[in-house]
Amino acid sequence: MTLVTPVLPPTTQDVQDAADRLRPYVRRTPLLRLSLDGRPVVLKLEQLQLSGSFKLRGALNAVLAGHAHDHVVTASGGNHGLGVATGAALLGITATVFVPASVPEIKARRIEALGVTLVRTGATYAEAAAAAAE
Repeated sequence: MTLVTPVLPPTTQDVQDAADRLRPYVRRTPLLRLSLDGRPVVLKLEQLQLSGSFKLRGALNAVLAGHAHDHVVTASGGNHGLGVATGAALLGITATVFVPASVPEIKARRIEALGVTLVRTGATYAEAAAAAAE
């Protein structure tokens, strides 16, 4: 039997606290406003973030909120691992990122280049996540 712990949605204060924690470390990426078929569309250009995606925000916030102290272990199919690796480099802590064998080589090299330990294991993300949880 699997137990599921309910997670409450973040409050406005939780969001503000996260923004305050992240401000010194992340880029304030621009918004691009345009119209598509007469409807307004707003794009947040997170590909300009230090890690190349929004995943840095969640990874770094978890570490800064006190969920990890000097070493982080995670599993990823790519961008989350890059976010964790970038966050670890920014904070001067170590990290281990478990990825499945199918992770794109370019993504794996970018993660390793940030100085973390990359462990390729399993054929799927689920297998990599199980290895990270051990």
